[in-house]
This record gives sequence, structure tokens and C-alpha cells, in this order.
Amino acid sequence: MALSDTQRAQVRRYLGWSARYFQVDGQLEHAMTAVSDLPEDSALVGTLLTQLATLEAEMVAARKRLKAMAIGSIQLGGPMEMGQLRREGRRLTQQLATILGVDKRSDAFGTGGTLDNYVGR
Repeated sequence: MALSDTQRAQVRRYLGWSARYFQVDGQLEHAMTAVSDLPEDSALVGTLLTQLATLEAEMVAARKRLKAMAIGSIQLGGPMEMGQLRREGRRLTQQLATILGVDKRSDAFGTGGTLDNYVGR
């Protein structure tokens, strides 16, 4: 099954590829078209995109808990939770890149710094 335009946009964002200039550098676009001929891989891409979107929502929710490490006797995840979510995002995006046979261009689940596109900002 062919990837929808929305799914293609998600793949680009998670793998750090631009939607611009893909006519010149079409490796990812060709890979997304080719995966349509492989039903199992196409379904797996869809599953990974769903997992990544869920993970992204979890990161947004976790931001509210970053300041607190403990409330009374309850220990919260704090920064450790965000790190675990980022590592899981990196793992899932690497699986996505592997299925498509392309490299990740930037880290969508990075720690900040010079990256402008990390999920959860």
C-alpha cells in the first residue's frame, strides 16, 4: 500500500529530510515509493509512524513533569523519563531508516543544541 502524503511528511520529519529539493536528492522519495511494493514493510512503516506519533505525545506530556523529581513520597521520572523517551525515539527512527534503506539526516529526538526540529519543543 502506498504511503499517504501525511505519512510521507512524517517520514521526512522523523528522519530529518527536507521536503524541499527532493527533485535533486530523491533517495528518500524513491524509497518511500518503492516500499509500496512490499506490503509487510509498508505496514511496518505505518506502525512505526503511529508509535513515533504516540511517543511524541508522551514527550509533550512529560515536559510538564521535568521540574519535579518528587512530590511527597512519590518519585517522578523527571529528566530521566525524557531521556528514555528520546532513546526510544532514536531506536524507532533508526528502524524506519533501515526499512527504507536511507540514512537519518538529523536527530528528530535530539537533546536540543543546534537542532531546531527535535520533537517535544
